Amino acid sequence: MARALRSLAAGVALTAAAASFAQVPDVVAHVDLRITYYVQPGGDGRLQAWDSLGRLSTVGLQFFLEPGLEAFFSQRFDVPTGSSDTSQVDEMYVEDPGYWRFGKQALPFGNGAILNDRAMGVRLHTKFSGAGIPLVVAGCDELPGRQEGLIGRLGSKVGFSFALGRHFGIDVGSLAILRLPTEFKSRGEGYRQALGGDYAAKLGIWRIELEAAWFDRGHTAADPDLVVTDLRARLSPNVAKSFELAWSRDWKDGSDFYSASGQFQVAPATWIEPRVRMKGGRTLDFALTVHVRL
Repeated sequence: MARALRSLAAGVALTAAAASFAQVPDVVAHVDLRITYYVQPGGDGRLQAWDSLGRLSTVGLQFFLEPGLEAFFSQRFDVPTGSSDTSQVDEMYVEDPGYWRFGKQALPFGNGAILNDRAMGVRLHTKFSGAGIPLVVAGCDELPGRQEGLIGRLGSKVGFSFALGRHFGIDVGSLAILRLPTEFKSRGEGYRQALGGDYAAKLGIWRIELEAAWFDRGHTAADPDLVVTDLRARLSPNVAKSFELAWSRDWKDGSDFYSASGQFQVAPATWIEPRVRMKGGRTLDFALTVHVRL
C-alpha cells in the first residue's frame, strides 16, 4: 500500500508539473540551508548539513497551478547515517491550500518542537462542529517500519494533537529536544499513540510557546512511555536578530534540558545561529549554524 501511494504521489506530482509547464505557471525556488559546526564536550567538531535539533538542509520548487492548486517538491542536501528515512526527498505533494494535501509531507502535530515526522499521506483541512475551530487530519502509510495511521491537530493558538497507528516519532527531527543528533530512532521503533497540547502567544516583543506530549505503547524496549514538555521564550527586538531560551523535560526519568540560542542576520537571507544545550548541570553540545533561507 505504501509503495502504491508513493508511486501514485510521484505520478500526480509529475502530471501536475507537466500541466504547470504547459500553462506557464509561477514557479518559486526555496532554499533552507543549515550548514552547522557541531561539537560535544571532549569531542572533535564536525560540519554537517543539519542543526542540533535535526532540521535538515533542503532545496525545493513550488508550482502555482490552475485553478488554485499548488505543487511542492524539496530535496535534502544530506541525510544522517542510520536515519529511519533514507530518502533524499523531504517533501513532495500536490495541494489545494486550506482544503487538502496529497503526497509526502510534514505530519500535523503540535508546533513541531516535539514530534516532527514526514510521511506519505493525505491531509484534510476542515472545521470542528459549528464552532469553526480548525481541524487538520492526515492519514499516512509509509514504507514498512515507518509511520502508518491517523494524526492530526485541533485548534489555532491553543491546539490539541493526536497520533494513532504505528512508528510515530522516529524521524530525525522528532524528540530531538531530548537527545543528541546521533540518537534518533531507527525504522521499526517509535510509538503507536501520542496525545499532545500546545499554546502560543505574543507578548510585546516576546513570543511564548508551550507544548506537552504523551507517547505510549512503544514498539521496542528502546521506546519507553514518555511524557514531555517544552517551553520556549523568544525575544525579537527587530527582524535582524532574536534570542531564545528553552526548557524541555522528560517527566518519566526526570531529565531537564536547557538551551540558549540566537539568530543574527549578517547578509540578505543569511543568519548566524549559535545554540548551546545543557542536560541537568552539564553541557550537552554546541552548534554554530549558517542558515540561508530563500
